[in-house]
Amino acid sequence: MSSVVKMLQGEIQLQKPPNPFHFYDSSPENSMIGGFLRALPKFSPTFSEVLYEEENQEREAITTNKDFGSDSTLKPPLLKSTPVERREVEEILKPFARKFPRGEDENTVIIYTTSDLGRTIYYECEQVRSILQLHHVKIDERMFAHHMYQLREALGKEQFPAVFVKGRFIGGAAELMKLEEEGKLEILLDGIQKLHN
Repeated sequence: MSSVVKMLQGEIQLQKPPNPFHFYDSSPENSMIGGFLRALPKFSPTFSEVLYEEENQEREAITTNKDFGSDSTLKPPLLKSTPVERREVEEILKPFARKFPRGEDENTVIIYTTSDLGRTIYYECEQVRSILQLHHVKIDERMFAHHMYQLREALGKEQFPAVFVKGRFIGGAAELMKLEEEGKLEILLDGIQKLHN
């Protein structure tokens, strides 16, 4: 006779199988999180002390300039962060037409995108979005389907992607990429609200 039949007839006692999740206490009075936390390994005080000591040593190595043979504190490198002059921004903006969606703050970046017109336009919209995200500026992205009248009013036509910066129509992906390659986009975006202040 098979063991299953013997179990059904009561000849073999059923045993509770071992819990494969031995770290989890499944009793009703304990929650899943509580059981999980109890299962975490406990660190010995000596291990914690070792970690604390290593952190202190790393901190001391960073703040002390040992590479140059002096005990002076290491200063962060000076970044070239001079304020962009207004005339420099205006010089970059000269070739671009003053077209902007009515009623909008001119000190913003607005892009009109679409996902309906095929792979090439979708790729260009993604490219514009990626370039602007590299500069960590706040972008007001608008889908054409919801804002088509604004775009037609500002440009008199439909163009995707359409990038507006500081009250000017910059163009699409090719124009934005050219500005990025020439180093002018960073200057142009100076003063635009950043994502993480």
